[in-house]
Amino acid sequence: MSSNAASRAPSALANESNATTTTKRATAVGDPVTQPVPLPASGDAVAATDATHMETAIAASRDDGAPKQLGSRANSMQSVAKTMPDDFFYDKMDFRPRDISAKQMPASSLNLFHNYGFESYRRNNLFFLNDNMVTTVVGNVLVFLNITTLEQDYMPGLRDGAIGSITVHPSRKYIAVGESCDNSPNIYIFEYPSLRLYRVLREGAEKGFSNLSFNASGDKLASIGQDPDYMLTIWDWRQEAVILRSKAFSQDIYGVAFSPETDGQLTTSGMGHIKFWRMASTFTGLKLQGSIGKFGLSELTDIVTFVQMPDGKVLSSTETGNLLLWDGGMIKCELSGRGGKGCHEGPVEVITLVEGEIYTAGEDGYVRIWDLETIDNADVISAPAGVPAVATPEGEAAAPVSSAPTARVFPMEPIDEILIGKDVKIKSMIRCPGEASRYLIQDQLGHLLVLDIQRRAADKVMSFHAGAIASVDSSPATHSMASLGTDGALVLHDYLSKTSVATAHYPGGGTAMSYLPEALDRYGCTLAAGFADGVLRIISHTLATSGSEPPDFKLQFVFKPHTAPITSIGISADGTYLATASSDNSVFFFKINAEAGNEDEAPPIFSNQTAEIIPLGFLTFDAAPVRISFSPDNHLNIDEIEPVDENQFEQDEVTADDSSEISGKRAFVVLASGQLLAVIVPEPESINNALSFQLTREVVQVKPWKLDVPPPAVVQKVTPLLDDGEANSADSVPPATPAGALEAKEESAQRVNGRLTSASRKSHGLVIDAGSPVTDVMYLEGGYFLLSMINKDGEAEIRACKFSTPKQSRLVLVYKSQFSDMRLSASGKYLLAGSTDGMTCIRKFRLEDILLYRWTGGHEAYSQYSQAFEKEIAQAAVAKASGKPSKDYSESNPDLDVIEDTPGQYWFGHAHSSKTGKVASVVTTFDDSFFFTGGADGGLFVWRVQMERIKAAAIEAPGEPTSIGSPVVDILEPTAYALQDAKIKSEKDRELEDAERKKQVTRQYIRELRNEFLKLVSENEKAAPGDQLPRESLTVDPDLRSAIEKETEKKIALVQKELEWISARESVIPDKLRKKFLDPLQTERLEIHAFRTKYMVTTFRTIKPEQSLEVVLQPLGNAETRSSRATTFALDNSVAQVNKDTTQEGSGADYGVQGSKAGKDVKSKLEARKQLRAQRAIKWKELMDEKPDESYEDPRDVAAIRHAEQHMGDYKLKTGEKYIVPESERVDADKKRRQILLLKESLFALKENFNQNVLKIRDRKKTLVQQIHRENQDLETINAELEGLGVDARQRLWSPIMEISAYPEKRFEVSPADIQQLRMDDKQAVSDAKGNADDLLGGFTAPKDNTAPVAPTIKSRPATGAKADGKPQYDASGDDTEPNDTAHKTAIEMREIELRSRQLIYRRDHIQAAINAAVADFDKSLHLLIKEKIVLEGDLKSAEIKLLLLYREWVLLKEFEKHDNFLADKLVQKRSEKNDIDTKIKECQEKLNGKKLDIELVIKREKDVQEEFRQILGENNKHEEFLSKIFKKKIKRSKKKAKDPSKSTDQENGDVSPDQDDDEMDDDDDDMDDVDEEEAMSSENENDDAPEDCPSDYDKTAFDRILGLREARLDEEDVLTEIQKSVDVLKKENDALIKKEKIIDQGLRTTENEIQEFQTQKQQKLNELDVVIPLRLHQLQHLERGALPADLSGALVFMNQGLTRLRSRIKELQQEKADIRRQHKELRKMHVSLVKSRKEKQAKLQELEARAVDVQMLKFGQTIDLEKLERMGVNKNADELREKLAKEDSKRLKEVESLQVEVIKLREELTDVTKENTVRLERLVDLTDTKQTLEEGLNAAQLSVTAEYSGPQHREIVERQHLISLVQTQAQEIDDLKREIEMLIRKPMRQLPPIARGRVHTTAPPTGETLGRSGAGGGGLMMGVGGFDNHPSIPATAETVGE
Repeated sequence: MSSNAASRAPSALANESNATTTTKRATAVGDPVTQPVPLPASGDAVAATDATHMETAIAASRDDGAPKQLGSRANSMQSVAKTMPDDFFYDKMDFRPRDISAKQMPASSLNLFHNYGFESYRRNNLFFLNDNMVTTVVGNVLVFLNITTLEQDYMPGLRDGAIGSITVHPSRKYIAVGESCDNSPNIYIFEYPSLRLYRVLREGAEKGFSNLSFNASGDKLASIGQDPDYMLTIWDWRQEAVILRSKAFSQDIYGVAFSPETDGQLTTSGMGHIKFWRMASTFTGLKLQGSIGKFGLSELTDIVTFVQMPDGKVLSSTETGNLLLWDGGMIKCELSGRGGKGCHEGPVEVITLVEGEIYTAGEDGYVRIWDLETIDNADVISAPAGVPAVATPEGEAAAPVSSAPTARVFPMEPIDEILIGKDVKIKSMIRCPGEASRYLIQDQLGHLLVLDIQRRAADKVMSFHAGAIASVDSSPATHSMASLGTDGALVLHDYLSKTSVATAHYPGGGTAMSYLPEALDRYGCTLAAGFADGVLRIISHTLATSGSEPPDFKLQFVFKPHTAPITSIGISADGTYLATASSDNSVFFFKINAEAGNEDEAPPIFSNQTAEIIPLGFLTFDAAPVRISFSPDNHLNIDEIEPVDENQFEQDEVTADDSSEISGKRAFVVLASGQLLAVIVPEPESINNALSFQLTREVVQVKPWKLDVPPPAVVQKVTPLLDDGEANSADSVPPATPAGALEAKEESAQRVNGRLTSASRKSHGLVIDAGSPVTDVMYLEGGYFLLSMINKDGEAEIRACKFSTPKQSRLVLVYKSQFSDMRLSASGKYLLAGSTDGMTCIRKFRLEDILLYRWTGGHEAYSQYSQAFEKEIAQAAVAKASGKPSKDYSESNPDLDVIEDTPGQYWFGHAHSSKTGKVASVVTTFDDSFFFTGGADGGLFVWRVQMERIKAAAIEAPGEPTSIGSPVVDILEPTAYALQDAKIKSEKDRELEDAERKKQVTRQYIRELRNEFLKLVSENEKAAPGDQLPRESLTVDPDLRSAIEKETEKKIALVQKELEWISARESVIPDKLRKKFLDPLQTERLEIHAFRTKYMVTTFRTIKPEQSLEVVLQPLGNAETRSSRATTFALDNSVAQVNKDTTQEGSGADYGVQGSKAGKDVKSKLEARKQLRAQRAIKWKELMDEKPDESYEDPRDVAAIRHAEQHMGDYKLKTGEKYIVPESERVDADKKRRQILLLKESLFALKENFNQNVLKIRDRKKTLVQQIHRENQDLETINAELEGLGVDARQRLWSPIMEISAYPEKRFEVSPADIQQLRMDDKQAVSDAKGNADDLLGGFTAPKDNTAPVAPTIKSRPATGAKADGKPQYDASGDDTEPNDTAHKTAIEMREIELRSRQLIYRRDHIQAAINAAVADFDKSLHLLIKEKIVLEGDLKSAEIKLLLLYREWVLLKEFEKHDNFLADKLVQKRSEKNDIDTKIKECQEKLNGKKLDIELVIKREKDVQEEFRQILGENNKHEEFLSKIFKKKIKRSKKKAKDPSKSTDQENGDVSPDQDDDEMDDDDDDMDDVDEEEAMSSENENDDAPEDCPSDYDKTAFDRILGLREARLDEEDVLTEIQKSVDVLKKENDALIKKEKIIDQGLRTTENEIQEFQTQKQQKLNELDVVIPLRLHQLQHLERGALPADLSGALVFMNQGLTRLRSRIKELQQEKADIRRQHKELRKMHVSLVKSRKEKQAKLQELEARAVDVQMLKFGQTIDLEKLERMGVNKNADELREKLAKEDSKRLKEVESLQVEVIKLREELTDVTKENTVRLERLVDLTDTKQTLEEGLNAAQLSVTAEYSGPQHREIVERQHLISLVQTQAQEIDDLKREIEMLIRKPMRQLPPIARGRVHTTAPPTGETLGRSGAGGGGLMMGVGGFDNHPSIPATAETVGE
C-alpha cells in the first residue's frame, strides 16, 4: 500500500479518550492476566462487512468490558469471543496522532517517493509475502520490495516512534507489526495484501517489542518486550487476548519461536542465555514455566539463532562458530568442524532446518549444509582432565573413563558448503517460497543476494549502505544525489529513475559531506567528504546522464587536517574558503584558488588541474566544534534587504585599508559545549605557517556571540494576546512570569507525545536566556543567521538573529527534541530541519519575514509567533478568495502531481526511528521538488514535494567527456601524519639528519685514530726487545680497566636487584592464590591410601566460618525476640497480674486474721461467743471463696486435652485450603536464616568430625610406617646374622612410605636435594641446547665422577611400596656370599648354629606376621572409614538439598519480611493497649474493693457507736425512749470542707481555670444537696418538736456523750454517703473501660486474624516450592493396578513411623473410650452419694434450727435476736475508758496547738508552691495545644498514607459495618440520656438558682442567698447544664428552664 493510497483512505473523527478498557498487569510471573477489551469509539469508521455484526460486537464489548480474572486459557477466550467477529477491522486513522496543529501542512504535502536505505545489521527483518514480494523494516516504515522488478511500496508506522519487530503469518495473509515507542506500544495485525488493520494487541510491553513469532498453526503469537521489562507474552491474537505472560530474561533477547511439533513449548535466546519454556497446568491454573539452559563446561556465549528439531532437541549458534546441541536444558554436545576448527569462522547468524538438512550461515561468508541425523545422534565420551573428549561412533558403546570431563565437542564434516564471498557477512537467510533451492540472503556489509543452491552461485539483488547514513547532499545543478555512509561508501543516486549509478569505497567511515557551490563547479559534480580518520577528500564524478558509460568517481584532492573524525564541512558561497571541524577540538581552514571561466560563469569543472587548495592553518577550542558556517556576503549587501544603519557595525572589527569590507571571510563556529563563536578567516598573505599550521585567536579574531536577553520581570499576570495591529509594537512582548509562577505552570503543563501543547508554550512566555546552549547555526545574507538552541523547557528552537543586534530575535520553529541538521532549500523558500529523534521538517521560509528592522520588539515569544501565523493564514485565505495565482508552473514536469496553495506552515515526517534514527542530513534538490533525509538507522528516504514542479537540469551534459584531473595518491593508512604533524615531523626529521651526519663524522675520526694506534702497537711489537716500549707506556687511559670493572660490578648488582624484583613479583601470584584458595580452608582435601588394596579415603574440603555461630546468631536472636515479643509481652503481664492478685488476696487474709485475733486478754463468755461467731463467718467466707466459677476447668483436664491434641495423630496437610498455621510453626526470614546457619554449622561439624577421623588414621599410618621401618632394620640385622650363620636369607624388604597427597600443606616445602636436582636439570637442558655436555659454563663445572649422588626426594619416590598385586616387596641381597666353613665346625657348634638360626627365623617370621597383621588391621579400618564416608556423603547431599530449600524459602520470606514486621508491631501495639486497659480496669476494681473495705470500716465504726450508745443507756433505763430519739434525730449540720489554698490564690489573682470552675460547680452541687438534706430532715422532724434538754434526773455527762455519739453517727453517715458517690463514679468509669476493652479486644482479634491470614498466604507461597525427597521403589505404595499412576498429584509422602503410630492410635482410642466410660460410671455413683449426703446435712440443719427455736420459746417465750441480747449487757469498763479519754483529750489539745503553728507555716509554703505550679500549668496548657496541633497534622497525613498490605476486603467491610452499628447504638443511647435529662430538668421545682454565664446565657451571677434557697433539684440542674451545655436540647436561659 503506497503512501498515496494511504492518504486517499477515508478518515473519520474519533473520540480523544481511549476506547479500550484495560486492566492491571498481573504481578505474579507466569500467571494469567486480565485482558484489554477493545471498545470502538463513537464515530469510528469501521471497515466491517456486516453492520449487524458490528453492532453486536460493540454491544457485547460494552457489556463484557469489565475486567475479569482469567483462570485459564479457555475462560479467557470465552470471555472475549463475542467481542471480536472475524470480519471486524479497525480504521488506521484512529491510531494516528490527532493533536495536529493548524500550522501543520497536510500529510499529503510530501509523499514517500523512494527508499535507498536498509537496516543491514538488523536480525529477523526479511519475510516473504509471496514468490517475489518481501517485506522489511527501515526506521518507522514497512517496505515492500519486489526482488524481481525492485519496485517498492511503503506503509509508514501508525504512530511516531519506530517499528520494533515484524513477522508474517504462516499463511502469509497477515503481517504482525510491533511498535517501539515510549508510551503504550501496540502490536498491529494487518491483512495482506489489502493492508487493512485487522487486530490491535495492547499492553504487551512498556517500551516496545523486539521479537514476534507465530506458532505453526498460526492461532497464537509470541512477543518479546524491549528494555526494561523483557516480557514474554503469548497471545490469542484473533481475540486480542493474553493467554500467558512472564518475564523472559533480564538482558537483550534476540529470538523467540514455538516448537513446530507442539504449541505448549517454545524457546527464547539472547545475550548469554537460552531459555526453554513450556505451558504447564498446575493446581492454580495454566502457568508459563521457563528453565535456563546450563552451559556447563562449554563457554558462555550469546545465542542469536536456533532451530528446534523434531524430537525436541534444540540446535543453537555461538559467537565462536561452533553449534550447541541442547537436550533437556543441558548441552548434549558441542558441534565443530574437523581438525579443531569451528563450524564457521566467527559468529553463526543463521540456522534453519530444511527437509532433513541443517543450513547454517555466518559472518565468514559461508553457507554450510549438515546432516540432521548425524547431529541428532551426536554424542561425546567424557575424557580425563586435559584430554579432549572423544566422539562416540554411532552404534558403538563408549568405554568408561573415570576422570573429570572437559567440554564435550563432537567433530563432523558438512555435507556441502558454498562460499558467498570473502567480503560478505551473512546476517539473515530465508528460503524463497516459489523455488526450493533459492534463498534470499541479507549481507551485513550492504547487499541483498539470491543464492541458488543448485548453481552454487549468488546473484546480487540490490546494494545499500551498511549501517548509518553519515551525510546526504544533492547536486546544485543536476537531478542527482550523493550519500556517504559510516561504512565509507560514497554512492551517487539518480533519484528520478530510482537507481544508484555509482559507488566508491574509502577507508574510514564517512562523517560529513557537502557539494561544492556552482561558483567552483558549474556542472555540480564535485563534493567534499570528511571521514572518521580525519581525512578530507575532494571528489568529482561524471554526470549521471552523461552518456552510455556509467558514472564514476575520481579523487581530486586529499588532505588529512585532523587526527579525529571530521564533524562538519563549511564552504563559503563564493567558493574561496573551505573549513573542516573535527572532534579533536580544532577547525582547519583552506583557501581555494580556482581558474575563472567566462566573466559571468563559474568554471566548467573542478579538478586538481583547474584549481588549487591551500592549507591556511587550524584553530583549537576548549570543546569540539560541531558546526561551521560561512557568511555568504560578509554583511555587506544589507542595503539590498533593509535600510543600512552605518552605526550598526562594531567598532572593533578589523578592516583592510579603512574600507567597509573586512580582510577575510566571516564565519560562525558552534562548539559542543553550546557556545557560539564568531571568527574572521584572514587572507593567506597575513598568515605565517612556515613552521606550524596552528593559528592564534588574535589572527582569526575569535569572539563569542550571545543573545542579549533581559532578566525576567516580576509581574502580576501575563498580558493577553494583542490584535493584529499591535503585533509588531514594542509593547507586544509579553512580560515574563515570576519564578514561582513559572515553576507552577511548568508542573501543570500538559505534554502530548512528549511535547508541550500550544497553550502551555504560550503561557510560558519567553523561555530562552543568554546561557541557552546553541546546537547549530546557518549564515544568511545581510548579517542574518539562523540559530538552533535549547530553551529552558528542554525544547529546541530555531531563531532568526542578526549579528549586530543581539537584543532581538524572531522565532522560526519549535520542536520537542534537539535539531541535528538545519539547512535552507536551494531556492530559499523552505527551511529544512532534522532532529535527534528521527523527525524531519520542512517549514515555509521568507527572508523578509525575519528582518528585524520591521520588528521593534525584543526576542519573539511563542505567543507572538502564533499570532503572526494566524495573521498569515487570514491573508492567504483572502488571496485565495481573490483567485490570484500564486506560482508559475511553466517549467514543471507534468508527469507528477502538484498541489497548489498548500495550507499550513510546516510539515513533519517520522519515517526514521525515534530510537536509533538520528537524522544526519536533510536537503532538497536544486528545484525543491524532492526532499532527501538520511539517518543513523540506515534509512535514506526520497520524498516528493507536491508543492513544487520538477524542473529540467540547470545545465546540459557536455558533448564530449571532460577531463576531471590527474590521478591523486590517496591516504589509505590510518597512521598517516596529519598536516600539522607532517610539518612538525619533517622539521624534526631534518634536525635528526643533521645530528646523525655529525655523529658519523665523529665516528670516522675516532676510527682513524684507533687504526693509527693499532699500527703503532704493531710496530712496537716488531721492534727489537731493547727498543720496545713497555705496554703500560702505550696505555691511553690507565683507569679505563678499573672503570670497566666498576661498571661491571654495578651491572651485576643491578642484575641481582632485577632478579630479586622478579622473584618478588613471581611470588605475588602464588601468595594471592594461596590467600584466595588455601587460607580460607579449614581442612584441605588429602588422600590416604590403603597398603595392600586400591581403596582410598579423602577428607572433605571445608572452609573456615567467617564468624563464630554465636556472633552470627546474636542479631537473629534479637530479631526472633522482637518477632515473638507480643507473646512474651502478654505472658509477662499475665504472670505479673497473677502475682498481684495473689498479693492482694494474701493481704486480705492477713487482715481477716488480724481481725480474728483482735480482742482483749480477758474475755467474757459473751465475747467468746462473738469471737466464735466471727471465726465461723471467716470460715464461711473462705469456703465460698473456694467455690469454683461456672467456667472453671480442672487443670488436669486441660493438660489431658492438650496432650490429646498433640498426640491424637491429626496430621494436617499444609496445602489444605482450611489449614491454619499454628503459632509455634510460624516462620519469618530471621528464623529461616537461623535455620540455614544452624544447618550450615551442622554440615560443617559433620565434615570436620569425619576429617578428624581421617587425620587420625593418617597419623596412625604414619606411625605404622615408622614402625615398619624400625622393624625392617631389625629384619636386616636378623638377615645379616643369618647370612653369617650360613643360612640363605636373601629377601627384599617391604618399605612403605607416606604418599604426598596425605600432606598437601607441604606442597611449598623445598629440600636442598630438590634445589640441587633442579640445577642439574637446568644444566642438562642448557647442555642439550648447546650440544656440548662436557663444557658447561666454559668448562668450570666439576667432573661427573666426583658428583655426589642425589638423594631421592618425596616427589621422586613411588606412591606406595607395594607391587601391582599388593604383595610386599623385599630387598634382595647380593649373590656373592662367603663360603661356609661347615666342614671345620664341630657337631655342638653345628647344633648351636642350627638353634640360633631357628631362633632368628622364628623371630623374623614373627616380626613379618606382626607387620602383616598391623597392615591388614589398618586396611580394614580404612575400608570401614570409606563406608562411613559413603553414608555420610548421602546424608550431606540430602542436607545440602534441604539447605537449598531453606535458602529458597528464605528468599521468599524476605519478600514478606516488611509486612510481617508491620503486623508484629501492630499486634504488640494492640496487646499493649489491651494490657493498659486491663490495668486500668483492675485499678478501678481495686479502688472499688478499697471503697468496699472503707464501707465495711464505716459500718464497723457505726456499729461501735451504736454499741457505745447501748452501753451508755444500760439496762432498764427509764429515759431509753427519749434518749433514743435524741440519738436518732437528724439535725441541720454545716458540711465540713477543707479549703484549698490554691483556689483562693487563683481567685485573688483573678485567674480561674476550667478545672477550678468544675470544682466550684461540684461544690455548688454539694451545697444544694446539703440544702435538700436539711429540708428532708426538717420535714421528718416536723412532727417531733421535743426539746433536746437533758432530763433533770439523768447524768449531764452521759447526755453530752450521747449528743457526741449522734454527731459521730452523722459523720459516719456523711462519710458513707461520700464513699457511695465515689463508688458510683468508679462504677461508671469501670463500665466505660469495659466498653473500651471490648473495642480493643475486637481490634486485637482482627489483628490476630490478619496475622493468621498473612501466615496462610506465606504458607501457600512456601507450598509452591518443590521439596526433594529421595525414595526407594519399595517405598512407593501409591499404585494403580500394580503400576505407578501417571498423575502423582494426589500422592502423599508419609513416614512409616507415622503410619504405625496411626494404626496403634486406633487401639489406644478404643481403650481410652472404654476408660472414659468406666470413669463416667464411677463419677455418676459419686454424684449420687454426694447428693444423698447433701440431703442428710440439710435435714440435720433443719433439725438443729427447730431445736434452737424450741429452746428460745421455752426460755424467753419468743424468738429473740441473740446479738441484740448480747449488746444489752452492762459495759463494766465504760467508766475507766472515760477517765482515760479525758486524760488523752488534754494531752492531745496541747499537741494540736503546736501543730496549728506548723500548719500556718506550711500554708504559706503551699501558697508559694501553688503560684509556681500555676505558671507551670499555663506552660503545660500551651504545650498541650501545640501537641494537639501536631497530632492533628500527623493524623491528617496518616489518612493519606496507603498501607503496604491490605487485608481481605470482606473482613474490612464487616468491621466497618460493625463500627457503624456501634456508633448508631451509642448515638441512640446519647439521645435517650438527653431526653431523660431534659425530662428531669422540666420537673416542677420551687425556685432555681441563677445559672452561671459561662454555662448558659443569664444576666446575673449566682449568690449565696439564692444558693441557700435552692431546692434538691438545683444541684442536678447545674450538673446537667454543666455537662451538656453544647447540646441543643438543653434550655438556653434560666427563665425557660423555670417554665
